[in-house]
Amino acid sequence: MAKNKGSFKAEYLNNQKTSKMRMAFAHIFSPDDSQYGQGKYKAMGLIPKENRDILKENKKSLLGLAQKAWPDIKWADLEHPFKDGDLKPTWDGFTGSEYVTFKSNKKPMVSLVSGRDAAGKLMFERCDKDDIKSGDYVRFGFSAFTYEREKIVTKEVNGEEVEVKKVVRGVSLILESVLKVADGEGFGSGGGGASNDRFDDEEMDDIGTSASSEDPDSYEDSTTDDDEFF
Repeated sequence: MAKNKGSFKAEYLNNQKTSKMRMAFAHIFSPDDSQYGQGKYKAMGLIPKENRDILKENKKSLLGLAQKAWPDIKWADLEHPFKDGDLKPTWDGFTGSEYVTFKSNKKPMVSLVSGRDAAGKLMFERCDKDDIKSGDYVRFGFSAFTYEREKIVTKEVNGEEVEVKKVVRGVSLILESVLKVADGEGFGSGGGGASNDRFDDEEMDDIGTSASSEDPDSYEDSTTDDDEFF
């Protein structure tokens, strides 16, 4: 459902989390001041394409958020931060992967799991630059919001190419926290008010009272019948 110009109101989705991803282009301790960095804290998460079904719950939640703003919108019509790594062949580790970008104006909480307490609750400790790097395996904590923006596109009108304005509808992800779960081989470049409670779930069940960052290079290979939905 289209909205009149000036009447758009963003919808928000809070307290979200990802499964384990490999982090790339990590600017999590200081903003990205490069030409295209926008002065924001940011990071990308990579998932091998054969395992990208673990992102489906995130995508379904974001589509549901988008449909609060635009009830009839479909995923294919939505501008979103999930991209095909094959389109970035010169970026180390991106070929064969899907990647997602998280950004924030505020510095995210960066932590690692230190174990579990006597009651079995996860314990965390803050990371510094020496503890985490691009290439490590992490889980991202984030919020999401919808947006509209105008974009100039070229289209053919009466046999001539003209520039016209197009309204783009999308969702963006706010980087709130980074939880390191395993070491990984370093690559790439670049070096909050958030809580880690969202991560105390079944995906962390293999972490005992003595946490370890060993053996990071494994994903559960799972498929579903709607593998091509997203």
